[in-house]
Amino acid sequence: RIFLRLSERIEIDSFTVMHIAASAARDISSAPRSVELLGLGERGALADAISLGTFEYSTKGSPTQRFFVSTDLPADLRRHSFVTVRIRSNHGHPEYTCVYGVGIHGSPASSA
Repeated sequence: RIFLRLSERIEIDSFTVMHIAASAARDISSAPRSVELLGLGERGALADAISLGTFEYSTKGSPTQRFFVSTDLPADLRRHSFVTVRIRSNHGHPEYTCVYGVGIHGSPASSA
């Protein structure tokens, strides 16, 4: 899991996951496969987590992939100051998963 405290409360509309390009990697099996974004409660408590979606990172796509949170989820459930990215699986590496970066995108909740 990757825990993030955002600089302010954000109405999240998407996030990005970064890994090295398949053409530059010796072994792409450590790339994430199934990735879940969780919005956490005001104090960052995992017990208060709300799933904002589970997404599939493709080793055949761009090294930086953007995933959009469903607009079917009410706006108030997409507003968070703390999030966690849960790597649910990778592309086959038995020991670890590599993530080169994560980005959270949206609008400040005060203006949303």
